Amino acid sequence: VDESLFGSSRSSASTNSKAKLSKSKPKQWPQQKASIDLSELLKIKESTQNQEPQKKKTATITNNRTNPAETEAAMARKKHMKQLELKAIEEQRKAGTQIDNKKLERIRKNAQEKIDEEEDIVKLLKTYSERAITFSIRDKQLKDKMEREKKEKDYEKRMILAMEIDRLKEIDAREAEEQEKLKKMIEGR
Repeated sequence: VDESLFGSSRSSASTNSKAKLSKSKPKQWPQQKASIDLSELLKIKESTQNQEPQKKKTATITNNRTNPAETEAAMARKKHMKQLELKAIEEQRKAGTQIDNKKLERIRKNAQEKIDEEEDIVKLLKTYSERAITFSIRDKQLKDKMEREKKEKDYEKRMILAMEIDRLKEIDAREAEEQEKLKKMIEGR
């Protein structure tokens, strides 16, 4: 890149690198600058503008020489493509508005719900609802606790009865054993 194009606002490091490059490169011929008057510039512009319409005219003349059936078919094709393009744009616009309408409706619904939730009566009803749920859960817990205690008491009663039966059987067995010992003692005398 020629650093002279950017002016003197470049850092000294870039000029130092340029100096190093210039030492290694052979010297270039000084550039010659040319200037033209404003009137000459305008003449050049006019001559180029005059040539462009002539080119267009020659292009249209050559196009007009083609078959009229081909041009009609081309025109019909262009017309059909434009209609398809307009139809596609219209469908996109309709789809976009439908999506936008759904989005707006959802936003309105959410906003209305938030407004409704901020009403005192709604807050009170929510509180009552939550308390009712809490009470029903507590009632169920109490019922479960009572059933569990009843089962435990029934189990304890059965265990006490079973232990009492075992104790009575053991007492009977001891008494029977003592009776036999007594019999043996009496017989043994």
